[in-house]
Amino acid sequence: MRTFAWILGGLFLAGIIHVVAVLVLPIFATGDAWNRLARYGSFNHLNILPAATPFGEAIADMDPNLEYAVCRFDLAEGPLRVAVDIPQGYWSVGIYDRYAGNYYTLNNRSAGTKTLTLWVADQQQILAMLPEGLDDVGNDAADLLPVKSPDRYGLVILRVLVHEESFRANAIAALENSSCQIDSSILDVEETESVFPVPIIRPSGE
Repeated sequence: MRTFAWILGGLFLAGIIHVVAVLVLPIFATGDAWNRLARYGSFNHLNILPAATPFGEAIADMDPNLEYAVCRFDLAEGPLRVAVDIPQGYWSVGIYDRYAGNYYTLNNRSAGTKTLTLWVADQQQILAMLPEGLDDVGNDAADLLPVKSPDRYGLVILRVLVHEESFRANAIAALENSSCQIDSSILDVEETESVFPVPIIRPSGE
């Protein structure tokens, strides 16, 4: 009877360990990816990623038929302005938290416009975006999309399809002509403060 109790206890403990591992491992894995992307550029800049090789890839499951650019952002000093130079054919923009949780996606099929400007901001920053500020930054309101970020840190990933090899240079040019930068010109700074405190504290590994 005692042996059976030990076996039952061991199985129960193994089950707990398995559940914990399933829940925690993705956090560690994506956290490593977050730190690994630091080698490709600084915060709040759009950086074109190198193609995957047999020895590794910048992000998981890179498709050789796509060109990628990534912007790691920090909203402590203001909202992030993402301006996309929309190419011909398929493209997509995805916004993620630092653990690779996707909370916004847009592509050529749903955008319906030749120009695209996204503003990634915290709740207070979105509330402080003034209507007249849209004209100040030279954007039409129909092309300006605010996206509420659940966290101070995150990732913007742009993807452009290379439908044939001769188009690859055009795909890369579209990424090079896109941008990702902090821009507080749209805010009424007297009426809002970021919900994420300053001074800036970088994540470990920065």
